[in-house]
Amino acid sequence: MKNIAITIVFSLLAFVSTYAQLGDELNEEYPGAKKEVKQTLDEIEQSIRDNDMDKLISFHAYGPKFT
Repeated sequence: MKNIAITIVFSLLAFVSTYAQLGDELNEEYPGAKKEVKQTLDEIEQSIRDNDMDKLISFHAYGPKFT
C-alpha cells in the first residue's frame, strides 16, 4: 500500500511539473514566426488581388508545413 501511495505522489508531481512547463510556452511570444505569418498572409492577399491562382496554390499545396 505504501508503494502505491509513493508511486501516485511521484506521478502527480511529474504531471504537475510537465503541465507547468507547457503553460509557459503557451504564453510566449514568437516575433519571428509572427512576422513570417504576416508576410505570408500579405502575399496571399496580393495574389488574390492579382488573380494569380498558381501563386495562391503554391502557398499551401505542397509545402512541408501545410496544415
